[in-house]
Amino acid sequence: MTRRKHDRYQQPDDNENIEKPQSSSSEATPNRNKRINKFVVLAAAGTILVILIVGFLVIASHANPIPQNVIQSVSFPVYHPTSEPTGYKLQISSVTSNNGSVFYNLIDSQTKQSIQVSQERLPAAFNPQVMFSHNPLPTTISPLGTVYDLSFQNQSRFMIMAPKSLVFVSAKPKISDAQLQQLIDGLKI
Repeated sequence: MTRRKHDRYQQPDDNENIEKPQSSSSEATPNRNKRINKFVVLAAAGTILVILIVGFLVIASHANPIPQNVIQSVSFPVYHPTSEPTGYKLQISSVTSNNGSVFYNLIDSQTKQSIQVSQERLPAAFNPQVMFSHNPLPTTISPLGTVYDLSFQNQSRFMIMAPKSLVFVSAKPKISDAQLQQLIDGLKI
């Protein structure tokens, strides 16, 4: 009997004794599994690293720039800017506390114009509608609290009634509605 080599797709004769080639896949499976496991571990480690870096950046970007001694000198939550109006930056040297109030300035580096922010404890039973009953004030509701427009002539003046705090914002010349919105949206405890 002569042996014929068969293509692996041909059916062998019944009388032929054909050895099946050893499959290399049984030897490759452990290596393949090792590669997959290594990839999974590296992907998980990379994901965790990215999450940690993003978390650190978020926390660092919202870190309170107001000195702790100023915060501790008052009995109300102190709001600080986490994002300033375009062009403005918190002037750290301007942060002070005096007689239970906190003060700081935001300065536009190009125009040198400033926005002054002051804060004090919200008095018990404070009612701005009674205080300004002779002249109804335009108001806006914001996530921070109720914003009262006290602007006069060419000067912006706003009072924000936040939980436990009154925040006053003033600027001369006036700031735009967009700048006010940026400032209010960026104020955090």
